[in-house]
Amino acid sequence: MDTYTEFIKQLNYKLKLKFEGSKDTLYSNWEINGISTQLSELYYKNELLQNISALLESGIKAKNIWIMNSSVKIENKYTRYKDGILSLEHGNSLELFYYLGSPVPLAYNRNTLFLFEVFEALRNVYTICNAHQLKKLNKKSIINELYSLIQEDNLKEVSNYFLNLIDKENSSFADLKNITKAKNRIKQVLRSTDENIQNIHTSEIAEGEGFSKKTEKFDKFEYIFKKYEKPIVVVLNNQIANEDNFLQILCFDFFSNKNFKKENPRFLETNEISQNSPLVMCLAFSITFLPSLIGILKLRIEIARKRKQALEDKKSEQNEINEITDEITRLDAQITSLETLDKKREQQYQNFIASDNNTTHQLDRKSINAANKVKRITEEMHNKGNDILENNKLKLESYDKKDIF
Repeated sequence: MDTYTEFIKQLNYKLKLKFEGSKDTLYSNWEINGISTQLSELYYKNELLQNISALLESGIKAKNIWIMNSSVKIENKYTRYKDGILSLEHGNSLELFYYLGSPVPLAYNRNTLFLFEVFEALRNVYTICNAHQLKKLNKKSIINELYSLIQEDNLKEVSNYFLNLIDKENSSFADLKNITKAKNRIKQVLRSTDENIQNIHTSEIAEGEGFSKKTEKFDKFEYIFKKYEKPIVVVLNNQIANEDNFLQILCFDFFSNKNFKKENPRFLETNEISQNSPLVMCLAFSITFLPSLIGILKLRIEIARKRKQALEDKKSEQNEINEITDEITRLDAQITSLETLDKKREQQYQNFIASDNNTTHQLDRKSINAANKVKRITEEMHNKGNDILENNKLKLESYDKKDIF
């Protein structure tokens, strides 16, 4: 487990926030559920970003932080994933990793690109075999064999690998017509996969740019992060053990069913939702949500000041200007108080790092670029948080610390 997650797990309090609505009409159940979903996504993604930033600061290379091209599935309890730790050397773990999606690195990583291509190829081939009623492939065995080829730097053409495999697995299959159709389809579907594999081998891909010449200007990590409500991020982390082949699923306690407990410091608690005019929503977040909350409120006060200036320029009604002035004063007081609380949180974290014998690491160029990217995405999340409050006519009414135990 990484140091940032260890720090959170030893916290014994949360941040309780009370939001109030100001609509002229009542909020529908659909609107209330929508607000809860939006706040949950905002919270989860901000926690992911903070975790990634902490990992980069601790010396984990950006190329070893991967996002999966899939999302958390609500119906999956993730019981087979235990504590969210997987070993790439263990067959069962490698198969479980495959079911999370295909990995996309935060910064260029040759072997991760190979893994992406292999996993996507297997999904395509498996679908083709099923469609043509061929013998079901042994995913676990194939994943392990292909992973070994990657480690041995002996991965050449994925399509030929699968074509030979199909001949071998279906040698006693009578319907040669179906086999031929399946193989022709595999050749067609995996043509671009083979091209990408060759590009990686010949270093035709510019580091940090993408998967092939066709997509080299397309930032897939950021795209996937924004696309999914609950993206899955993993780290190849030697803080877990004295080896580099362990994967940790970040923020695993957000979606692992066994961690849905009040004593989980990161579990988003819904303490109250009532609509006895106005709408009231009381939610308990991890205290690590503070920097994001402060960023959102600073954005709101900046917008309020611009509105006030615009009204003053138009010489609008003084009552309207006074209302915004009061709102600015209220936001300013909240920010000051929350920043004081956040300084204590940050000091706690620094003390925890010091006690854990962590040292400051010099970031390489890729990690610096990645850290800047994460910072920019975090600022965009602040904009999203402001939009949630603005579009739903919500305001932060009050906040407090809440003991967990």
